[in-house]
Amino acid sequence: MPILRRIALLSLLIAQASCAGGQPSRTGPSVVRFDGVYRGMQTSALYGGPGCPAVSKAVHFDVAEGRILTDKHNRHRRMEGTVDPDGSVAMQDDRGQRQVFGTILNGRFTASETSPASSRGSSYVRINGATSCTTQIDATRASAPEAADSDP
Repeated sequence: MPILRRIALLSLLIAQASCAGGQPSRTGPSVVRFDGVYRGMQTSALYGGPGCPAVSKAVHFDVAEGRILTDKHNRHRRMEGTVDPDGSVAMQDDRGQRQVFGTILNGRFTASETSPASSRGSSYVRINGATSCTTQIDATRASAPEAADSDP
């Protein structure tokens, strides 16, 4: 295939992906089955390490049409992400410093969050560089969206 034809084909594919939003649709029965509000606890992992504060706090996550978010997570920073049809969850905060990876299965959201360790008050972190902290999230679906009324 001549190089100009390859470039034209590649340009067409990129244009089509841009028009489609670049991602396949996340709506449909396979994704909306996870919709609802999930409430639970976030706790420190056993291997938190130096510079990682002890954590035990209530958390909530809103899931709708393949999107997951929480507005008041860690000092009021918003975190958002996606829920795949298999229940896999990936989130990050607006600064890209905190990431959450987990799954939703049978109305239960379990995940791990990693974030940078704080050098404040930890000589180990100041001397040896930043480490990461890990916390565990365990939440259950507290409410599901109401079914739409069907008009005859």
